[in-house]
Amino acid sequence: MRYFLLGILALVGSACSNSGGQSAGDELTTKFKEVMVAHDLVMPRMQEVRKLNKALDALRSEAESDSSKSVLSLDEINAAADSLEIIEAEMMEWMHTFEADQSPETSDQERLKYLEERKLAMERVGEHFERNIQFVEELVK
Repeated sequence: MRYFLLGILALVGSACSNSGGQSAGDELTTKFKEVMVAHDLVMPRMQEVRKLNKALDALRSEAESDSSKSVLSLDEINAAADSLEIIEAEMMEWMHTFEADQSPETSDQERLKYLEERKLAMERVGEHFERNIQFVEELVK
């Protein structure tokens, strides 16, 4: 995480120094902030995922010890757990593949395009979080 944040600072700094003008640097800084806002909307949902995983673990234990007492089958519980695992993996992949520190040869236009793509990717991750969390919440009620 430390390197992630250092990379972010490097991107913003290089955007301002390589832009050739304040407006390009400002545009890159604004786009970068948009990416971080998208990320920061999804990241806290990881706590919801952890809570839901604990609830599923309790249901799994109940189903394994006495399936007649369990409202859900093991298959349903495992499917719900898998859906949570998928969204956690999507988030981790996004964070590990986000390249805040780009090559000095990268043009401002390429940087803007990259940041827009990463923002859209995070928004898709957020949509997956919403759907999968709702799905699991309905099951564990």
